[in-house]
Amino acid sequence: MKLLARYLLKELLVPLGVWVAFMFLLLFVMQFLRGTDVLLGSAVTLSDLGRLVAYLAPHFLVMALPIAFLLAILLGLGRLGEDRELTSLQALGISPLQLLAAPLGVGLALSAFMVLLTSTVEPWGLTGVKELVGEVIQKNVAGDVKSGVFYEDLSDLTAQINVGLGGSLSRRNRFRSPKEELTPVELIAAAKDAEERKEDPRPFLMALHSRLGNAVAPVAFALLATPLAIGRRQAGRAWGYLLTLGGYVLYYLLSRAFEQMGQKGQMPVLVAGQLSNVLFMVVGAVALYRVTRSGTVR
Repeated sequence: MKLLARYLLKELLVPLGVWVAFMFLLLFVMQFLRGTDVLLGSAVTLSDLGRLVAYLAPHFLVMALPIAFLLAILLGLGRLGEDRELTSLQALGISPLQLLAAPLGVGLALSAFMVLLTSTVEPWGLTGVKELVGEVIQKNVAGDVKSGVFYEDLSDLTAQINVGLGGSLSRRNRFRSPKEELTPVELIAAAKDAEERKEDPRPFLMALHSRLGNAVAPVAFALLATPLAIGRRQAGRAWGYLLTLGGYVLYYLLSRAFEQMGQKGQMPVLVAGQLSNVLFMVVGAVALYRVTRSGTVR
C-alpha cells in the first residue's frame, strides 16, 4: 500500500506543481495588464515589480491551488484509466476507496495550507499591494512633473496631490477590497464592532466564512473528482479540461450565490460559506458509492 500511495502521489503532485505555476503566471499577467496605467509609469522600478509579485503571491496561490488540484486529479487518475492501469489495480484487489486515500490526503494538506495563507500572509500581502500602488502613483506623478513646464490639466497642483491622490488611488487601485485585507481575528472584531454600533455584521462574518469555505474546496474536489476520474470507461485530456472548467465554474457560481444569500440573511453565514463544499462532497460520495458497488475501476 505504501508503494501504491507513493505512485498515486507522484501522479498527483507533478501535474499539481505544473498547473499551479501556470495558473500563478496567468493570474499575475492578467492582474498586471489590468494595472498597466499604474505599473508601467515612468518611476516604476524592478524593485517595485518584485514587491508586487511578493505581495500578490499568497493571494494568487489561494486562487490557483483548488483549480490546479482539481485538474491534477482528473488528468492524473484519468491517465491511469486511459493506460488501463486502474484495471490492473482492480485485478489486484485495490478498491476505489483505497484510491481515494492519496487525493484526500493531498486535499487535506492543501486545505490546511490555504487556511494558513488566508489567515496570515494573504491579508498582509493585499495590504502591501494597496500601499505599494499608492507609492507608485505618487512617484509617477512626481516623476512626470518637470520644472519650468506648465501643465494645464494640473491646475492647483499642490491641492490636487495632497487631497486628490487618495481618491485617485481608490479609483485606480482595482486589486482588492478592504475585507480581504483583514485577518480572521480582525473580521470577527469588525463584526462585533458593527453589532455595537447597531449595524449589520453579516458582511464581515460572510467574508470570514467564504474564506474558510474556499480553503476547504480541495477536500471537496478530492471527494468529487476521484470517482469521476476512475469511473470513466474512456479518459482523455480534453474530457479532463472540460470537466475541470465546468466543475470550477459551477463551484464558483454556487459559492457566490450562497454568499449573497448569507449576506442578505436568507441562510446562516456558516451554512452559506460551506454549502458548496457540502454539495460537492455529497455528489462525490454518491459517485464513489456507485463506482465501489459496480467495481468500475477502468
